[in-house]
Amino acid sequence: MLISVLLGRENFAQNPGTRLAIDFDTLSYIRKYSRTDKYIMSLDENIRIEGSMYLDDYFKLGELILIDDSHKDGAFYRYNVYSNEMEILEEKDTLAIISPERIKYLKFNDGTFIFTKFKNKKEINRGYFELLSNGNFRLLLRRIAIFEPYNPPYTALHSGSEYDRFIILKSYYLQKNSSPAIKIRKNKHYIFSIFKDRRKELEKYIKQNKLKLRKDTDLINLISYYNSLIY
Repeated sequence: MLISVLLGRENFAQNPGTRLAIDFDTLSYIRKYSRTDKYIMSLDENIRIEGSMYLDDYFKLGELILIDDSHKDGAFYRYNVYSNEMEILEEKDTLAIISPERIKYLKFNDGTFIFTKFKNKKEINRGYFELLSNGNFRLLLRRIAIFEPYNPPYTALHSGSEYDRFIILKSYYLQKNSSPAIKIRKNKHYIFSIFKDRRKELEKYIKQNKLKLRKDTDLINLISYYNSLIY
């Protein structure tokens, strides 16, 4: 097994996140180095961190399906939201997939995840999304982890933050076939502006089922219903 250093020795001394590239099977991985990864952003490893950079701190058994429909079963995965990486437990090593464009679906942690392109202002970026509803229009959930360092109170009105902490934010996207996903707002007027061709049917469906589109389950039901109308 050939191993090549991505960062020089000087960088390794300064950055506990230095990685080594490893190629095996049909995917490429990087071995992750840090004190615990969870505390990589903390200036003091003894400072408590609230929240987590992971969707779930624990590795979960999953199923990986590649774009050529080959499978990798029996492995354990964890989603690092902060670094936008899928980690895999290989024996005692924590690895991260560095060729996610080869992934069709990754099923674990009671969800299905994809790696796809999306519009970010004027740019087209790529990232991991949880697939909430599949069809001609796919409803996707994107998560972003923000790290906020310890912030002591500096005025009587500012409570500050007693610990370092991670905050995970969620946003919702729609993707038509293979086009870049676009960010959406979770309200019916915005959804109607996208699905003008079936507005009357959608209005009726919302009313009959008493849907509140700010609820994930109701938004999923509506998008799934729209997809059923256009097949």
